[in-house]
Amino acid sequence: MQKALVTGATSGIGRAIALALRDKGYEVTGIGRQAAALAELGHEGIRALQIDLADAVALDRALDGFAPEVLVNNAGLMPPLAPFCDTDPAEIARTVMVNLTSTLALTRLIAPGMRARGVGHIFFTGSTAAHAPSANFALYAATKAALGAFAQALRQELAPAGVRVTEIVAGRIETALYRDRP
Repeated sequence: MQKALVTGATSGIGRAIALALRDKGYEVTGIGRQAAALAELGHEGIRALQIDLADAVALDRALDGFAPEVLVNNAGLMPPLAPFCDTDPAEIARTVMVNLTSTLALTRLIAPGMRARGVGHIFFTGSTAAHAPSANFALYAATKAALGAFAQALRQELAPAGVRVTEIVAGRIETALYRDRP
């Protein structure tokens, strides 16, 4: 049975992708931070891992030897909408860590195995904000634009090895990410 790994699997797009992959016959591992939502995924037949993606040691330990055919880099957060000049430096660091740094680190853990096996598909959940940014979205747009560029370059690097790379830019979807946003 083919394996899939989905980050941000506890709600919204990540949960929908995890369930869809399960329905297509994949053995799905979902990563998230919300214990109750992870328990629900467990009842849905999905292996649930409670991991903060910012904890590289915990991530490496939990995924040691894990070799999925599909990686869905979906975890992300929307920082408070504000002019960049007024954004708290801690919020900047947190947003960059969740939306970009942890995704790069996880991809670095999984992609070499895919390349060595000559099979795999890596997905990134992008955002229209990366392609049409607006005021008060500078931080979020920057992280998503960086992911888009990373996905394009990674696609070129891994294609010769038979590994596919896709950025999904679905447009705005009413999920918990937008709960307190306009």
